Amino acid sequence: MPGNVAMEAAKNDLKPGEPSPASAATSAAAMPLAAREALGRLRAVILLGGSVRTGRLASSIGRSVLDLPVEEKKSVLDLWQAQAAHLASMLGLRGLPVRVFIDQASEMPRPARSVPEVNVQLERDPLDFRGTAGVLHDHSRVYEANDLMLVGNAAQILLEPLPDLAAGLVLKGGAVSLVAHDDGIPSGLMLIRRDCLDDIKPMGFVDLKEQALPAIAAKHGVGVMRRSSPTGLPIRTLDDYISALQHYHRRLAGIVDDDPMAEEWRTSFSLVEEGATVAPGARVHDSVVLRGGRLEKSAVAVHSVICPGGVVPAGGMAVNQVVAGPDVRPSRSQA
Repeated sequence: MPGNVAMEAAKNDLKPGEPSPASAATSAAAMPLAAREALGRLRAVILLGGSVRTGRLASSIGRSVLDLPVEEKKSVLDLWQAQAAHLASMLGLRGLPVRVFIDQASEMPRPARSVPEVNVQLERDPLDFRGTAGVLHDHSRVYEANDLMLVGNAAQILLEPLPDLAAGLVLKGGAVSLVAHDDGIPSGLMLIRRDCLDDIKPMGFVDLKEQALPAIAAKHGVGVMRRSSPTGLPIRTLDDYISALQHYHRRLAGIVDDDPMAEEWRTSFSLVEEGATVAPGARVHDSVVLRGGRLEKSAVAVHSVICPGGVVPAGGMAVNQVVAGPDVRPSRSQA
């Protein structure tokens, strides 16, 4: 069942995407044989890291959003790497490419640490305004027609194990298989067969969901794997990031997110990076203090991100804020 790996990880003080000693020994048996055989054609995990506009959070943190922390000393990209490594291990693969496409305007994330199961490759999009479908078309020409690519929005935190999601998607069939929530809105993860991208025009902007998917569905067919709750949550805005961290850490603690009696006032997480300063008496409630950020004596941060150079003064309070350094000036397009 989806979520079993996450619950096992929580019980054993592990992270989602990192197999426990017991699950590592039985990982191949945990995936249906049909799914494991079909995923033998998987050639890459592709993470789309482009952004249509730079928001307040991204412009204030002084780094890629993929370098934002999710746990102590673990970033968004680190968790993607761990999830992909778990998938590769279940499939018996070594060196599975994890290709991270970053647009011209966005910060490049830090290179990932080396692990044998996957090879994380950071790639800058050579063209501006190509669109997600255009980027996939251009970068997938190295694969054979029947090869598979697992494609996700990079700026999200998965709430279900990637092996569970990949297995469910491949068993749905179709040239494209995607996750959809009960309201019908697609999530940020899909499995794509390379040949269905052939008809995408080689130049100009082509969006995947709005333009390419309807054409692919008409010609090739699309499989849909439905979920009643989110399989992953975006992190592009402050509200997105805080909400995703709350869901993620609650799941680690075994708390059901849709419980109407959940006590929202309880702290789900408190992340303080090395190089940040939190003075005596200061409190960090469902907030993140990045390296170079500072909370002075008796200051309080609630649902906020304190960025490099950002300061919450003594006795002050930051609530639902991106507290930026003095050199950051928001534009009208930022949110």
